[in-house]
Amino acid sequence: MTKKTLAIIGGGPNTVYALEILLKKILKHNYNDIYKILIFDENGFFGYGNTHNKNLDKNILLNRVAGQISLGSYPFIKFRNHLKKFDYNFLEWCKNNNLKYKPSDWPSRSIFGKALEDKFYDILSLFFKYTSIKIELVFTKVSKISKKKKKYLLNTKHKGYKFNYLLVCTGNY
Repeated sequence: MTKKTLAIIGGGPNTVYALEILLKKILKHNYNDIYKILIFDENGFFGYGNTHNKNLDKNILLNRVAGQISLGSYPFIKFRNHLKKFDYNFLEWCKNNNLKYKPSDWPSRSIFGKALEDKFYDILSLFFKYTSIKIELVFTKVSKISKKKKKYLLNTKHKGYKFNYLLVCTGNY
């Protein structure tokens, strides 16, 4: 079996969710043909992206209450028992970080961004611990995407890359 590469364009919330689902599927089925993942984000906003930037003013609120906010695919797709602590939602993350939110509270986008960033790095740590997949964070903009002979070709200002799989995880949901 030939090991394959995956490019993810965008480092925000959609990437957090995609990586979590990918990891859960790999661990559940004990199968993986990916050996390397490169995540491209020109601003380095890994986990939170622009919309939930952890540096936004605390008075810029989310458009939903704390009790409606997930941080991944749980409860629809779950980690196995020994990794259950990584299936947490926003309110559980707040509790673990000594933040007092009620389900009816309207949290700021920045605090949700911090939660997304923590979730992103939790997922990366699980990839490193439980898989042999290499993950590289690339702080640059992808300027061109093309496809040639079943390979995706990505160009940046300084370099070109080839990938077997491509996820475009940009924009707000």
